[in-house]
Amino acid sequence: MYLILMIIQNIIFAYFAISTLHVLILSVAGRFFQRYPVSIPDSEPASIAILIPCYKEDLIIINSIKSYSAQEYPADKFKIFLVADSLLPETLLLLKTFNICLIEADFDVSTVTKSIKLGISSIDAKEFPIILISDADNILAPDFLKKMNAVFSAGYRAVQGCRYTKNVNTSMAVLDSVSEMINNHLYRKGTYALGLSSALIGSGMAFDTFLLQECMQNNHAIHGWDKELQLLLSEREITIAYLENAICYDEKVSSDTAFKNQRKRWLDSQFTNLSEHFVESFMNLGRKGGLNYFHFAIVFNLFLTRILNIGILGILTLIDSIIYFLFRPVILLSPFYWLALFTLYGISLILAIPVSFMNGKLVSALLKIPGTFLIMFTLLFKTKEARTKFDHTGHSINDVEISLHEPNK
Repeated sequence: MYLILMIIQNIIFAYFAISTLHVLILSVAGRFFQRYPVSIPDSEPASIAILIPCYKEDLIIINSIKSYSAQEYPADKFKIFLVADSLLPETLLLLKTFNICLIEADFDVSTVTKSIKLGISSIDAKEFPIILISDADNILAPDFLKKMNAVFSAGYRAVQGCRYTKNVNTSMAVLDSVSEMINNHLYRKGTYALGLSSALIGSGMAFDTFLLQECMQNNHAIHGWDKELQLLLSEREITIAYLENAICYDEKVSSDTAFKNQRKRWLDSQFTNLSEHFVESFMNLGRKGGLNYFHFAIVFNLFLTRILNIGILGILTLIDSIIYFLFRPVILLSPFYWLALFTLYGISLILAIPVSFMNGKLVSALLKIPGTFLIMFTLLFKTKEARTKFDHTGHSINDVEISLHEPNK
């Protein structure tokens, strides 16, 4: 019995040790190593199709469309293709007054994947060699298209821009903003610094049009279509570049309910990708592009989310300490081992947070972590609910707030 308990204990410790090491490596790489895609700043402007899947976003879509007029890019060199799914009749009438390609969708069951496929089928790859995917709530920095064009002129075929928070109106929005910045640091800046592909994030990303049309033919994801896309790109040996100074502002969830619905979809996508691509990832590991595929399919999905990881590590450290100092069982690991993991994981996350975030709003947001941990822990047992319907996260913030931080230009 003791042997079985020791084996279980060591397996659990090894799992969290590897998880901590992974995050630590990415965090250090993102902080101390820099890798920028080559760009040609004065290159000839290519024609860019901006594809926006829009589902029930009547409150913000008009303002978003208007915001593109601020782009420092020739107006005749980009065009908006809006896939309008379940918008109100009055919104559609107003959208028709803009110089955009309005594509009205009528799906039995709506998904972002279906909207993306419908949108790209309306885009001529010869006329628009670059497609930018943007969410209905996104606001692009004025130089976004210009910077994307510069790296595509240098030969890149898939580029992820940097998503920044659009709003800090609630403690949950601040906490979600911090989570986004940590994601940027670890899974985009960190992985790209190590020579791997940047992870995609669903918007603020651009692709070679022919490449995207080819990949999306095999993408049937209900949730996490971008996660499936990055695997399809890895199969084709395409490295996804990360353009940190191309800023795309994105609305963060403001309530616990919105957070719960969003994270439920994300967890379901994580578990689905792990199960569906597990064997294939090991089989492809020796091939070119196989390391990116393995990292996206296995490493990204095998470990718990950060808030679950740090929360469970804290609980295990506390429980282990109490049992160890009260009963001194010979089979129990010293609590200092668990404390070391907890500390290293915490340092990794701190390294990933921009200095500009270290203010009073961050402190108030951190107070929500215990409740957020409970939400995430509960969702571990409810991910199947996300597979039965498309649970959309609505948006309502039109303006960009820059009161929490300033993006690096």
